[in-house]
Amino acid sequence: MLGSIGYWYGSNQVHVPGASATVPYGPHELFSAVPSRSYFPRGFLWDEGFHNILIRKFDPELSLEILVSWLNTMSESGWIPREMILGVEAEAKVPSEYIVQRTNIANPPSIFYVVDKMLDDEKLLAKHGSILASMYPRLEKWYRWLRRSQAGKEKGTFR
Repeated sequence: MLGSIGYWYGSNQVHVPGASATVPYGPHELFSAVPSRSYFPRGFLWDEGFHNILIRKFDPELSLEILVSWLNTMSESGWIPREMILGVEAEAKVPSEYIVQRTNIANPPSIFYVVDKMLDDEKLLAKHGSILASMYPRLEKWYRWLRRSQAGKEKGTFR
């Protein structure tokens, strides 16, 4: 499940629906857990929630740093890339069909589970409650983006 934690810097390649070409999104910094840094030199948003279920148990402050790093990649609309493939070195290890991120595609927000568990941790709240509070506006923006952009045909469903 968890191979290592890495740091990346650079820009993602992003395609916006209706646009004729991809555009760079960034530059961004990312601090993220990965299953294998050599084989997967990039962060995966969905996986991050699962990685941090474990990391939070051993080092809640490290987990908090990682989650804030992901929230810092959020666009003005509330979109967060599914994968953060930052820089030429990372792109070289990723199959070409996965490099371009699309602003209408999302993964389930597994990070919300970890944040919920952090809010139950009185020791963490006492020490870092202000950081958790500062995350709320971005978590809300992301939630609203997910509700809006991923809505299914029937009310209360997702595509």
